[in-house]
Formats: sequence, C-alpha cells, structure tokens
Amino acid sequence: MPMRFVTGGRRSAVILAGALLTLVMLPAAAGAAGVAVSDADNGKTVLVVPNTTVTITLESNASTGYSWEVVTAPDPAIAGLLPGAGKYTAPAPPASGPPVTGAPGKQTFAFRSHALGTTKIVLGYIPPAATTPANTFTLDIRVLNAADLPNTATSPQSRTAMPPYGLLVGLVAAIAAMMRLLPRRSDR
Repeated sequence: MPMRFVTGGRRSAVILAGALLTLVMLPAAAGAAGVAVSDADNGKTVLVVPNTTVTITLESNASTGYSWEVVTAPDPAIAGLLPGAGKYTAPAPPASGPPVTGAPGKQTFAFRSHALGTTKIVLGYIPPAATTPANTFTLDIRVLNAADLPNTATSPQSRTAMPPYGLLVGLVAAIAAMMRLLPRRSDR
C-alpha cells in the first residue's frame, strides 16, 4: 500500500494557503525597493523602476552652520522630493565625555520615482549667511521599465534598484515544491 502524505481536501488547502501567502507578500516585496546613495556616488547615475525611493545621505556639519539644500530639484513628472527632506541626524556621542562640536552628522533627502525618463538632482552645501554652495552633490536618476534595467555587473557607473520580485519567485517555487510532495488524486 502506497504511503499517503496528505488526505482529503488538504491538497487544496495547501494550494490556497500558498496563494494567500503570495498575495500577502507581494505588496511588501514591491514596496521594499530603494536605493541608498552616499557622498561616494556624487556624479553617478542610478537606474530605477517607477515607485522606487532614492535616499541620499550626505555628511553634514550642522553645528558649524553648513547645511545641504536642494539647488536643482528633479523634474516633478519623473521624480519627486519626499517629506522630511534635509533631515539632520546628529553624530553619536563619544563613549565618554561631551559631544564634539563640529563633528559631522548626516543629512538625508529622499526622492520617489514616478514615471519613465531621466532627471537630475543637485544638492548644495551652503555655508552660513551665504547663497553660493561651498560644495555640490549631483545625481542623475534614470527611471526605466524593469525589463530595460541592465546587469549592474556590466554597468559600474550606475546603481540599480528593482523591487525584490525574487521573493515572489521564491514563494512560487516553494509552493511548487510542496505541490510535488503532495499526492495527486490518481495516486490515492
């Protein structure tokens, strides 16, 4: 007599549970995409799909009066600045002793891609009581369809972000593997 792994309507229940898990995980996977950019990415291009968050974090000395500001905003049809732009995060205090005046913290700007196209962002590091930046940070954002994203290994001057659909593929593969373990009605 062949051994049964599942009896009755459990096969259907496993299929339904896997489908529900996939539906629950898909929005989380699609919304988790983002690109983190730092000082080292000045002058580079990031390649993203629509609805990707690009977060720029730059070293800043707010205690000296300097701060980063948006000098050239992106084309609003392609990417938009998210609320909280320019948020400053103070440096962690030393293990012992008072905080060090002039120690660099971080300033963060986040942008969300909307539509296909290319746009430029320029941030300026503005000294106190000045209007001209002492330094600038430039980033091009190129928004492409997922199928048009190149392999990042062959594109070292750009950084790529695509929603982690690999998670969805993994879930589907896991469900398929479970299905192979379950006997078919003709096997009973």
